[in-house]
This record gives sequence, C-alpha cells and structure tokens, in this order.
Amino acid sequence: MKSREDALLFLRRRPAVHQLCVGSWIQTPFEMGEGVWAFSLQALGFADEVGYLATYTSQVIGAPVDETAVQTLLNDAREALPVVALCLPLAVDAPAEDLEALAAPRLERARMVLAWTSARDVTPIGMVVANTEKTFFRPMPPQYSNRRFLFGLGGTQADFQQTLLRLSDASLKDERFTFALSLYHDALKEPNARFRIGRMFNVLEALAYQVKATTRESRKAVKQLLGLSAGPRLKCRETGSNIDSMRSRSRDAFATSCFTVCPSRPMT
Repeated sequence: MKSREDALLFLRRRPAVHQLCVGSWIQTPFEMGEGVWAFSLQALGFADEVGYLATYTSQVIGAPVDETAVQTLLNDAREALPVVALCLPLAVDAPAEDLEALAAPRLERARMVLAWTSARDVTPIGMVVANTEKTFFRPMPPQYSNRRFLFGLGGTQADFQQTLLRLSDASLKDERFTFALSLYHDALKEPNARFRIGRMFNVLEALAYQVKATTRESRKAVKQLLGLSAGPRLKCRETGSNIDSMRSRSRDAFATSCFTVCPSRPMT
C-alpha cells in the first residue's frame, strides 16, 4: 500500500474483522498471510500510568510531586505501547459473532507471527467487526479479578501468608523453581486452550525435576509428583455405597486433568 488513503480504503472494507493489539511497532503496512494485513496506529501512550504513579506518590506516600518532572514523564511516554491493527476482510457476510469466530484463528496466527518477528509480547486489546449493515466493537480487558480467590489455596489468611512465604523462599533458593514460575507466568497468558494445556504440562515437568531419573521419563515423573503413579482414581457414590474405580485416560485427557488441581495441593 503506497499511501495513507490506500490504507484507509482497505481498513474500511466490509465485511471485515479487526483486532487491535498493543506491543509491536511496524513502519508500514504488511501482509501477514491468509488475507490478514497489519497496520501501525498511534501509540496508546503511558499517561494514565504516569498519573496513577504520581497520585500514589502524593496521596499514599505523602511525598511532594514535581509537576515539571511529571510533565517530562508524560512527554517521554507518548510513544509507549505502540498499537497495530490486524485487519481481515471477508468474502461472506454474517452476524458479528459469526464473523469474529470465522476470523479468530487467522487473526491469532497473524498475532503470533507478529510477536515472533518483533520479539515482543503482542497483546489484543479490542475487536471491531464490520458487516455490511453495522459496526460493532468490544474491548478485551485483562482477565484479572480481585474476587478470583479467597486467600488463595489455603482458604484462610494465615495459610495464604505461609504459602506466599514458602514460594518466595523456594524461588530464592532454587533457580529451577524460579524457572517453573516463569513458565507458569507465560502459560497463564496463552489464549489457545490446547496450547495452554501443553504449557502447563511444561510447568509440571519443571517442578518434577527432583523425581526424574534415567529410568523415569518426564510423564511418569509428573504422575508421581501429583500422586497418580498408580493411575487416576475416581470416587463416586451410588445407592449409598462408595465405589472406587480406576480409569485409564488418553494422553490429552490426562494432561487436561493435571491442571484441574494445583501442584502444591495433593490430589485426593
């Protein structure tokens, strides 16, 4: 595309699905394959974060804030968080939900390619879907919530406090455990559910290093780590009596089951 007008004509085609991502900067529009094009947009900047930091310093710490210094930070932060629009024009028209579902795999592959080439974490922040009649958009905020856990794994404030201290101590003393924490951090950001399973299994493999041996492969070491050496057990109740049964699981099903429990809590 030779000009800004060409880019705008492409971006205004209908029907089309757009995914806005933050974290990568490109000098000019590029074709990403499968009909997807990437366009560089104005950076989000870092103004909100700078303002929040200044407010925290002033109101919480009780320290004076140099307004000139804050303004300098705001000026320096204008180009932070560059934005790229991934645009996929489609040959069929449909409701917005169907168009987004149709485009999602191709947009996801384009985003991963962009992250690879830019060596940056490219994060989606919103979707815009334009069919022949209407245009819809939705933000994609981070999946964070202050209601997700009640004091974490232990269920009480004291247990959660001890868990935090044990994890901190382990990460300080054992670099391999720190590596497992890094793998887990990356796995939580993986949007593809199947890929997330594989990444989570890598976490368990990293945690199982102490039970690995030349005669015990990684999968068996993970099973021993989870207390599943004899195979997963299923407890059920039928007509008032307990029934214990053993279930054999496929490779994918077993990998999925590993992450329904926390590695730090024994499975019963």
